[in-house]
Amino acid sequence: MYISSIKINNYKSYFSSDEINLMPGFNVIVGQNDAGKTALIEALSLQFANNHHKSLITFPSPQSVPNIVSSVDISFQLNDEATILLTRMGATSFYVPVPGNESIANLADRFINSLKGSVQLICKYQPGGFTASFIEKHGSYNTGNFIQFNVDTIAQTISQVGSMVSGPTLTTYGNYLANYLRSMIYTFKAERLHIGISAVTSNPTLSPDASNLPGVLHLLQSENTSRFQKFNNLVKIIFPHITQITTPPIDSNNVRIDIWSIDPKTERSDLAVPLSESGTGIGQILAILYVLLNSSDPRTISIDEPQSFLHPGAVRKLISILKMYPQHQYIISTHSPTVISAVNSNVLLLVKRYQTESIVESLDTNDTKNISLLLSEVGARLSDVFGADNILWVEGRTEEVCFPIIIEKLCKLPLLGTQIIGVKNTGDFEGKYAKTVLEIYERLSGGKNLLPPALAFFFDRENRKQQELDDLIRQSGGKVKFIPRRMFESYFLNYRAIAELLCISDTSGETTVAPEDIEDWVSAAGLTQKYIEGNADLMAVSSPVWLEQVHAAKVLEDIFSSFTNDRVQYNKVAHGLALTEWIIENAPSDLRDISDMLEEIIKIKTEG
Repeated sequence: MYISSIKINNYKSYFSSDEINLMPGFNVIVGQNDAGKTALIEALSLQFANNHHKSLITFPSPQSVPNIVSSVDISFQLNDEATILLTRMGATSFYVPVPGNESIANLADRFINSLKGSVQLICKYQPGGFTASFIEKHGSYNTGNFIQFNVDTIAQTISQVGSMVSGPTLTTYGNYLANYLRSMIYTFKAERLHIGISAVTSNPTLSPDASNLPGVLHLLQSENTSRFQKFNNLVKIIFPHITQITTPPIDSNNVRIDIWSIDPKTERSDLAVPLSESGTGIGQILAILYVLLNSSDPRTISIDEPQSFLHPGAVRKLISILKMYPQHQYIISTHSPTVISAVNSNVLLLVKRYQTESIVESLDTNDTKNISLLLSEVGARLSDVFGADNILWVEGRTEEVCFPIIIEKLCKLPLLGTQIIGVKNTGDFEGKYAKTVLEIYERLSGGKNLLPPALAFFFDRENRKQQELDDLIRQSGGKVKFIPRRMFESYFLNYRAIAELLCISDTSGETTVAPEDIEDWVSAAGLTQKYIEGNADLMAVSSPVWLEQVHAAKVLEDIFSSFTNDRVQYNKVAHGLALTEWIIENAPSDLRDISDMLEEIIKIKTEG
């Protein structure tokens, strides 16, 4: 079985949600803090209390009397015959509602046929229990008339007996099925489980709150040593420092979970640490693994924010183990790109908060599964961009680390939700492929997917002709912007800054250089064809035209190599950052062109 859909009514941040569709396998819920992810997990658990929605819709005035009843409409898809499920639940009989115009014999045949094959159980639940549950193919009838069916648990058959009866308290087949399926849902919240000790038990079923975990593990250790060893092996995969889990009795009625980090062959049980004194994530993992190993029937397993109690490496291992048990449905809420990347989910739900109300959007997983690949093509990762409000795409890693400092220190503006990401190869924006590449970026950062929209694309001018620049700006709808000079490094040609950085960077202490030395070197070499394309006779190294056209990155590389005798190689990112910070502190006007353009871009966001 699996949960196929849910609609939340009047619960916490959900006033009346649209129908939220789920599938077998992995379903991932993403969204910012307080968006409504946990409330959705709670609703899916069918273990929630009345907690009505609070907004101007439900409280139009201070004197308003709200509807205090929270509820969900939930559908279960049963892939096994429902007949078999009805015979597993221990009930000897149940009742089926009868419409007023149908004979008992016809209804009995129709009901038995409706149980065959794949069926959907439609339910309405509110705290206290199910108020309606029926198989979609059979239909729901509220006439108050029923016929009785008996259950043969050995032969796994059901049959109609007796005549029509009436009674509002009769237990229908729908309630039997709904309560059984509810018991097949396990929800693991993002909180510490206080489950170090519990009573001895003969019932292998883990409680919904995992409070009897020590007891069921002790039972497993006693009755199925092979499976218990498999359980220990899985624990060691996620937590390599744990050598084994044991469940020693502490008296005649209670047992404790102990965590071993030493070799069991030492037999030093006195050095084992009680679970109650161990890390917050261990109890969660023990409970999850127990459910995986001891569930003969498919279950729905919900895990709220696994990254909150697990290291990213442990999260990836947990996801790998979950994939080893594909019969279960998994619902995972997260704000971690590690989880999203590891899961490769069938369903991806984005929860957004609009004022007081949570809205759930279903994202296209086919597009989402391509995001990591597309990001790698442009030199970025999902973790770089996930959770940002918008993205400013820039030339490369140097701009990625330097532009935030310029924005904060020179523009005096907060970045807030803007993420600055350097692209892999902006040369791809040249020529006839420019439009195609821009479409890829728009697909990555726009539309209905995990990634935020593009605020702008801010690139080096390089040696593009004005027509090329105009075409790219037009094709991008004005989002592509170019710095006035050939490249960002052109703004680093401050001779004093370079001289000081050279002396600091050469740890041998052999480099001694003054700003005048740098200036003389540039005057002698700066107009060679290695650094300038075009007619160098029409400019001087001190002119604005030279600064606009010089290949400053090559100039810096050769300056570092020449003055340190190759002991120090120019590092675009590290040295670029150092030069940016020096110029901001000592010659901020050198970066005025860049800071003005960045300020304009960021203000578009804040004012929009």
